[in-house]
Amino acid sequence: MSLPRMDPPDLVAASMRRLAADAGRDETVLAAVSGGADSTALLVALAEYAQASGMRLTMCHFNHRLRPAPEHESDLAHLRDLAGRYHLPLVIGEAAAGEIVAAARERRCGVEAAARDARYRFFRAAARVTGARWICTGHTRDDQVETVLLALERGVGALGLGGIPELRPLAPGLVVVRPLLDVDRQDLEGFLTEIGIPWTEDPTNRSEAHARNRIRNRVLPALERAVPGIRDAVLEIREHAASERAAAAREAARIGWERSGERATIDCREFFAAPTAARLLSLYEESRRRGMNRPSSRIPGRFFAALLGESLPRSGTIISGRGQVIRREADLLVWEPDVVRHTDYGYLRSVVPGLPLSLPTGHVITVHAGEKGVTEPGTIVIELNGAQEPLVVRSYRAGDRVQTAGGSRTVASVLSDQKVPVAQRRLTPVIADRLGVLAVLSGLTGGQNVATSGDFRRAGEGPSVFSVTYSE
Repeated sequence: MSLPRMDPPDLVAASMRRLAADAGRDETVLAAVSGGADSTALLVALAEYAQASGMRLTMCHFNHRLRPAPEHESDLAHLRDLAGRYHLPLVIGEAAAGEIVAAARERRCGVEAAARDARYRFFRAAARVTGARWICTGHTRDDQVETVLLALERGVGALGLGGIPELRPLAPGLVVVRPLLDVDRQDLEGFLTEIGIPWTEDPTNRSEAHARNRIRNRVLPALERAVPGIRDAVLEIREHAASERAAAAREAARIGWERSGERATIDCREFFAAPTAARLLSLYEESRRRGMNRPSSRIPGRFFAALLGESLPRSGTIISGRGQVIRREADLLVWEPDVVRHTDYGYLRSVVPGLPLSLPTGHVITVHAGEKGVTEPGTIVIELNGAQEPLVVRSYRAGDRVQTAGGSRTVASVLSDQKVPVAQRRLTPVIADRLGVLAVLSGLTGGQNVATSGDFRRAGEGPSVFSVTYSE
């Protein structure tokens, strides 16, 4: 059964009105624009709605530095023309040269996944700068079909065939919105042609080096020749899978993990009384809460296989990995960090903003996104530009360096100058991201805290602020 076609401006306006009604007012909205037909049509429709409603709209664009500079300059010229036409601000960010490829190699993921990580980091930073609550992207019905076919190719279960959701939380107070999921890419091109708005073409979309392009350019056309109407059939599979996932999510919400700091417990009988799909979604939700599941390093369903059978697990450790352990203690399932207790070997903990971290030193550290309690004793504020996730709290390591107002210094020299006892230096916590140390919490081991400054850490993504509270 074919899905109804809708005029892009009407579809976008209806989506924005629903969001505004839920929020009680129009919010600042970011439009993610690449210059292609999809995002250009999205921008035009959003600009029309903004002019009629008074909604505050800002364009944002990220350069992954994966294409020749002249091609990107052409895209940028097009976007600046659009910004001028509709009198809109344009926020631009870009990766460092070679950053995306290096990140893909380091994380052992595809370039597409590393690029998506960098792009969404920029979206979060742009939202902080502009105060946006929503960010709209130009995903289409074609993207939906391709996503389901990619999932089928990977052999995922039914829960993984739900495709692209219309709404996706990206950060506290920030939601990704996809208003054009019911529109074909061809219809958007026709819409732009009719109103005389040009768009740019990305030559890399023709390359079959990436799985999505192969599905788009070769697999899907072959399927359409062999099975007319295959697109609608794929979307019906998606609708059925999304309905099943929604039902499983409702069941998962009833699974009552009891949380105390970093430890979560649940009665084994309660957990295993829930349907398998609900158990899996509950496990994924808890893993996301703990910062385990990232776009470039997703947890496969088999990671939780021992908890998806029909029988209660035996006592002891059931699952361990990614810095976490799930074990059975009597009638309870217990989920907590897999912390090395012997501090001579050091420690490393993934940061989840707002979640207290208990360190082997006996200290408790909480990293808050945004300024919080900055006047309280035991709190420091780290200002930086574009933190490269994941954020971690770990013990100091030989060779660690930290940027200070006086330039780059070894952490060892900082601790020596502060006369931190040698026996305590190995226990000094540092906060780090993928590119290095952001702060040295030597206040916990007899010195003074040292944090990097946003003025010299790195440029490109706008200011972020983290405050760190610690206690005994």
